[in-house]
Amino acid sequence: MKIAYISLSVFTDCDIPLLNALAEKGVDITYYLIMSDKNKCGTVVSIDKMKLEAKVYPASDYPELKGLMNEAGLRNMRIVNMPVAHNYSWTSFLLAYRFRRELKAGGYDLVHFTWPFDYCFFLLYSLDMPKLFTVHDPIPHSSDEKFIYNLQRGVAMRRADYFMLLNNTQKEQFKQRYSITDDRIFDSKLSIYTHLKNNEVGASLYDKPYILFIGSINPHKGIRYLCEAMEEVHKEQPSLKLVVAGKGTFDFNIQEYVDRGYVKLINRFIETNELISLVHHSQFVCCPYIDATQSGVIMSAFALDKPVLATKVGALHEMVEDGRHGLLVAPKDSHALAGAIIKMNSNTVLDRMAENILHDYHHGNNSWDYLAGKLMDNYNIILNNRRR
Repeated sequence: MKIAYISLSVFTDCDIPLLNALAEKGVDITYYLIMSDKNKCGTVVSIDKMKLEAKVYPASDYPELKGLMNEAGLRNMRIVNMPVAHNYSWTSFLLAYRFRRELKAGGYDLVHFTWPFDYCFFLLYSLDMPKLFTVHDPIPHSSDEKFIYNLQRGVAMRRADYFMLLNNTQKEQFKQRYSITDDRIFDSKLSIYTHLKNNEVGASLYDKPYILFIGSINPHKGIRYLCEAMEEVHKEQPSLKLVVAGKGTFDFNIQEYVDRGYVKLINRFIETNELISLVHHSQFVCCPYIDATQSGVIMSAFALDKPVLATKVGALHEMVEDGRHGLLVAPKDSHALAGAIIKMNSNTVLDRMAENILHDYHHGNNSWDYLAGKLMDNYNIILNNRRR
């Protein structure tokens, strides 16, 4: 089977280990990354400067990406090069035309994409081959409810033939919201972000023990409640700090917590090496989200065998088994967060949880090898349905 896998740099953490596992099983897969100035920097794939022409280039044409070409799943990696960040530019529509022409001539059996196409790429939906859409967010985050995003998402729901969900919790809600039947939905999940294990760990930025929030700053991430919890934690464990690391705009005044000395703020994009160091040297990682689907932050933490304190929202409970891989508390509950932080911040508790993560997520039904085998079965089902 020959697969065109189309994605964005933001998903390379989970795309690359999956593609490597598929390639090792003999799947002929071409990895297309749609990149522009807007998304040229990611945790795994980053490009310093986009090329000036709107066309599809081999990844080897970008000096920054040559090292990745040795990985099994990336030998056929190609960059869909958008020289402008605006989707409404005529060059973006020209790029979409050229990209469609390449896909049509490529002899692919199936197109697998991981995010609703921007409207300049709607032309791709007209390709006469099955289209599988990995839906990272079966139900949109509260901060993602915007007109253009909903338009593009709605078109994807109507034009994709099949859907792959990364959790089971939201499956029924997804089916009802978009009127999609069971026979068009496949189940999967995320596994650990294995590339994080291959990098050296830098020195700690802090000389005091800390817990960590890391990721983009959005209102639905619940950082306000985590900062409020630290006010209570500080009374019992005054040496413990909270590090908030990520780029974005806060919906509350975080500076008042920074001024009190128990919150440290790094408000910018966090490069991979720094992410690894921050996670490795932390006591544990916090995901105090108000709403969520699954979480790449949890898979980053688990890759480095770090337990996670998370809220009972979305499908986070499918990833973090309460008491085994971390703790789960109700959302928007600062007092519950404070109690869980104090309970988890024990070497005995954390060591036991880290051992459980190592056992549960590096092998078996949570591994990329298992998930790639399951995806191959799904591809075969789609292609067999096509032949009928």
